[in-house]
Amino acid sequence: MLGLFNSNKTEFFKRGKQSIALDLKQPEAIQLVLSLVEQADMFIEGFRPGVIERLGLGPEVCLARNKKMIMVE
Repeated sequence: MLGLFNSNKTEFFKRGKQSIALDLKQPEAIQLVLSLVEQADMFIEGFRPGVIERLGLGPEVCLARNKKMIMVE
């Protein structure tokens, strides 16, 4: 077995990626997410159905800012 898989697997899959934690109930956080969307290759969210739309970050809004981005719900 490779030593790579003896370590924390989640750390391996995070390599080269960036993440951020925001309070999405704050308007400033929503604006920051929308500005990040403009530069992002991918947006992965794990909320229950309908939550991201209620926050104002649904696919219609995000993909209007970056048509090349991949959005995973």
